[in-house]
Amino acid sequence: MENVPNIFTRKNKGEFTIIHLDGKNFDHVDCQFTESFTYEHGPNWNLVDNKGNTNVVSYKMDLEDPAMTEGWAHL
Repeated sequence: MENVPNIFTRKNKGEFTIIHLDGKNFDHVDCQFTESFTYEHGPNWNLVDNKGNTNVVSYKMDLEDPAMTEGWAHL
């Protein structure tokens, strides 16, 4: 596993939400995060949870309709 800095000492750049309803998954990416970091981070993100686990997700780089497209449904 790659060296991952302690997530509690890093500044949070933004938030996203994943909701599971009736067997369907919905995601929401914070608009401010989208405007600030879409082109900085590109279409693939490495998300680190509070246990240090890294998850790779794909992101639709669309400022009008931002969304995670792959790798996020199990989170």
